[in-house]
Amino acid sequence: MASEFTSGDVLAVTWDAREIRVVQADASETFYEVESDQSEWGWERARTAIFYRMRTDYLKETSRFVRSQPLSSMEFDKLRPDLPMRFFQHRTADWSNREGDLAALEPDIELRAQQLAIIPFGTKGGALKAHRIFDDRGLTLRRLIQEARGLQQAMCAEVSGVGIYRSGIVGNIPSYYLWGAVDRAGHVS
Repeated sequence: MASEFTSGDVLAVTWDAREIRVVQADASETFYEVESDQSEWGWERARTAIFYRMRTDYLKETSRFVRSQPLSSMEFDKLRPDLPMRFFQHRTADWSNREGDLAALEPDIELRAQQLAIIPFGTKGGALKAHRIFDDRGLTLRRLIQEARGLQQAMCAEVSGVGIYRSGIVGNIPSYYLWGAVDRAGHVS
């Protein structure tokens, strides 16, 4: 089931006086930015940010379409709404599994990005320092899993399974956080 929202949709919402603009959406979740006091969008100047997010069904109930304001090419390149919102979700795996076992869970695919930032979690579930992964030929799922497995050293009781989820941007590049089969917000997709 696809979302009714499109990147660039500007919405009036019942829970904030400011307008919001959709960055990316699917049937489960919507990433958005908020208009600032200077009539700019929230991430125009930000180098590092975590996307605002909410359940798409709730946003549908509490918003109305105002206008379309597509992302500029610079915003698109920075925010990358074309990248997956979540992927590599497996309930029966664990980040401590051998790298080869993790890589065997899904076929290798091209991720349409030359660089991403990966954010591992600590023993209490907090985000650790982001690590930049770069390959000028383009990143693949297998390479991302290899890097994620090497970065994720901690075990956390809250995390069950594996999953990679869009966080926002770190240093102007798309960022993803590592977690379990269900994201921190409890979305299942």
